Amino acid sequence: MPWPVRSHEAAQRSQTSAVRAAAWWAKSELRSIMSRAASHICAQSSSSRAWSRCAGSPRAWSPHDNASMHAWWQSVAAAIATANRSPARVAVRCSVIPRSFRSTLLRRARTTILPGRTPGGILSVLPIDTERLRIRELEESDVDGAHRVYGDPEVMRYVGADGKARTREQSAAGVARMIEGQRNNGFSLWAVELRDTGQMIGVCGVVHVDGTGPDVELVYEFQRSAWGQGYATEAARACLNAALGPLGLERVVALAYPANAQSIRIMQKLGMRDTGTIEAYGHELVCYEALATPGV
Repeated sequence: MPWPVRSHEAAQRSQTSAVRAAAWWAKSELRSIMSRAASHICAQSSSSRAWSRCAGSPRAWSPHDNASMHAWWQSVAAAIATANRSPARVAVRCSVIPRSFRSTLLRRARTTILPGRTPGGILSVLPIDTERLRIRELEESDVDGAHRVYGDPEVMRYVGADGKARTREQSAAGVARMIEGQRNNGFSLWAVELRDTGQMIGVCGVVHVDGTGPDVELVYEFQRSAWGQGYATEAARACLNAALGPLGLERVVALAYPANAQSIRIMQKLGMRDTGTIEAYGHELVCYEALATPGV
C-alpha cells in the first residue's frame, strides 16, 4: 500500500511550525547572549573604574577609547563565547541585538553600574525579616525547595514563557542563575522561608525583565501548600520596599498573564499602578509599576 501523500495545507502547516520553532529558538539564544553580554560589560566596566580610581583618573571607561564599535562588539562576543557557541556565532547574534539595547549596555558601561552596587562592592539588604517570613540569599542546597515550586505544573501554569513544569536539573540550573544574578547585580530572586520552622516555601525578589532589562520586575513564586495564606503579599511587599529603598531602584514593574487574577490582585494590594500591557517573555502581559517617588 503506497504511503499517503500529504496535502498542500498540511505541508504548509508543518513548514510554518518549523519556522516558528526556529524563530523561538533564535530569539531564546539571542536573549541568553544579551544577558551574558550585559553581565560581561558590567563586570568589565566595574573593574575598569576600580583601576581608574586607583590611578586617580576621573574618566569613566568607554568602549570608544580603544576600539571602534564593531571591534568592541567583537571583543564582547569573544569574551562571552562558550564551548557550544563560538565567538563567530556570538558576533553574528550581537550584530542583530536591537540598537536600543546596545545603547542601554553602553549607558551601563559609562555610568554607575546598577542599583545595589557601591564602591566597596554589592550592597546587601539580606536577610529581610517580616512578621512570619525570612527572606535570604539562595544557596546551592535550596534546589529541593525551589523544585517544589518549579516542578509543580499547577504552580508553573502562569510562569515563564512556556508555563511548563521544570525537571530537577532545570530547577538546579535556575538556582545557579539566581545566585549568579545576586553576585553580579546585587539583586535577584531570594529564598523565602517560614521563620517558625525554617522551611523554604518559595522565592521572591527582583530581576531584569526577560533577563536583560532595562526594566526590573518584582517576582513572587510559591509552592502550592503556601497559597492562600498571604505569604506572597507579605514577601512581595518586603522585597518591593527593599528594591525602592536601600537598593536604589527608581522603578519596579510586576508582570502577569491576564488570566492570572490572583497575581494581579497582589500587585493591587501592594499599591502598584496599572500601566496596561507590555510584550515580554514572548507574551502580552499585564504590567503594574511602583515608583520610588510616586507621581513622578
